[in-house]
Amino acid sequence: MQRKVTAFSVHFFVEFDSTRSYAMDVPSKDGRSERVFKTAWFSKAARKASIPDNELCSAIGQVMLGEAGDLGGGVFKKRLGKNLYRSIIVAKGSQYWVFE
Repeated sequence: MQRKVTAFSVHFFVEFDSTRSYAMDVPSKDGRSERVFKTAWFSKAARKASIPDNELCSAIGQVMLGEAGDLGGGVFKKRLGKNLYRSIIVAKGSQYWVFE
């Protein structure tokens, strides 16, 4: 497990079977931290599009406030990178969020 500490949050590499993901802790309004994951494919695409992790974390905050398209079943559509890119976010019962 690799860790990288930044001013915003702690990022670490997680590997589940054959799926790689990267995790971020985002503080929520009630004081607990939300777990946010991004798949390896999404991480590579975000890096190519120059979308930093702090923008992804703020996007999760906006989704929690209802500022995203709700597709139902815990699936949200959110625009990133100054409205140039779209992403799909999957929520699992407000326990964790996954960028796909």
